[in-house]
Order: sequence, then structure tokens, then C-alpha cells
Amino acid sequence: MTLWAAGKNVTIINHTNGEKLKIEQELKKTQRVSFIKQYTVINKTPIKTSGRLPGLDIGMNEFEIQNTNDFEIIFDTRFYYP
Repeated sequence: MTLWAAGKNVTIINHTNGEKLKIEQELKKTQRVSFIKQYTVINKTPIKTSGRLPGLDIGMNEFEIQNTNDFEIIFDTRFYYP
């Protein structure tokens, strides 16, 4: 997953399984946030977070991105969920 967002304490929530991750710093839309294994990074530098990156459940997953109204998120998985 890759995220570009503007805001402070941006939170990614998967309402399907209750998992969430809060990024505990202010983000600018130009910063590319990547998730590599258990690390959340900007330009290969780990950043402070709380919670865990939400996983995907089988079927439809309902996501919410809080504390931003300007974001783009890309999910790149090897699985296909119709």
C-alpha cells in the first residue's frame, strides 16, 4: 500500500476487521508514505505510528481515512478481490 495525504495524525481504518494505523506526524501531500513489512516509511525513513497496518479480509473491505480530506491511496497486492 502507498499513501499520499495532507494532514496531522492521519489514520487508516479497516472497518471490516477493526484494524487501524495512526501516523503520528503531520504529512504533506508530496510525501510518499510506504508500508514495508512492519515499518511505515517516508523516503526509506521510518516514521512514528501507533496501531498496525490494516490487513485485508476476504471479500469487500470497508476503509476509512481520517484526519485528511486530500489523499490518494494505492493497494498493490498479489491477490484479486472481486
